[in-house]
Amino acid sequence: MKVLLTGASGFIGSEILRQLLSNGHEVTAISLPDENLSEQNNLIILSEDLNNHEKIRSLISSNPPDAAIHLAWHVKTPDYLESEKNLDCLLSTVKLVKSLIECKCAHIAIAGTCAEYDHSGGYMSEDKTLILPDTLYAAAKTSCRLLCEQLTKNSSTKLAWLRIFYPYGPNENPMRLLPALIKSLCGNNFFKASTGDQIRDYIHVHDVASAFVNISEKKIQGSFNVSSGFPITIRSLLETTAEIMGKKDLIQFGALPPRPWDPPFICGNNLKLRSTGWQQKYPILQGLSNTIEWWKEKFDHKH
Repeated sequence: MKVLLTGASGFIGSEILRQLLSNGHEVTAISLPDENLSEQNNLIILSEDLNNHEKIRSLISSNPPDAAIHLAWHVKTPDYLESEKNLDCLLSTVKLVKSLIECKCAHIAIAGTCAEYDHSGGYMSEDKTLILPDTLYAAAKTSCRLLCEQLTKNSSTKLAWLRIFYPYGPNENPMRLLPALIKSLCGNNFFKASTGDQIRDYIHVHDVASAFVNISEKKIQGSFNVSSGFPITIRSLLETTAEIMGKKDLIQFGALPPRPWDPPFICGNNLKLRSTGWQQKYPILQGLSNTIEWWKEKFDHKH
């Protein structure tokens, strides 16, 4: 299968790329010119900005894919939740989907977010939980789904919308919670945290990627929660990580104030995803152990 992949050098995209190539697919990766992707068999790298709509349209029509996985979005800066660059990403995605429909691409899988949901109703379900975005990022993602559903409904192209919960694992942004904790503990430094009462749904990046690959290979349409379905408090997540590393005494709970806007409970029902044949490889203990080993090796190489 010929697959077009955007965001291929990112945290999730790099793992999807690895799995697609491992499964024998031919991948065309669109990435920004300054992003590093290594040449591999069955991989075509196109360094191009998705905002260059006509160039992207020309590239797609010259080598039409069977399927597309679209991850590229502005999420790198701390202000991404309210950045107006979300509007650029929305427009680029709609234009990309339009070009893919024109060249008869059979299936498109796009990354959504759990932030689209109403956070007050307990476990989040695709069919029962209200969509209630409260940031520009989440609103742009929701708008994107609605527009892409309308564009594809009278075409031969199937659309899948995958709402990602809290991914973690190798290659994550080192400023994020788990990498920051692991790096701090590797250096035997104290780590300041809030009380950690909020509950989250953490899912290993391998399992996020395998959900996209599974749905793309089977050309399944609809909205899906990419979640573990396993609620864990931030306190328990940090304590378990520190226990595995034998450094539980270095976490200072309550040293940071709670964030008033932080929802108390975010966890996804993943029954719909599991009904596609997707299976989780990394439950939380195995996933944390894998993540710790990867970061420890990276930390050791720097010293």
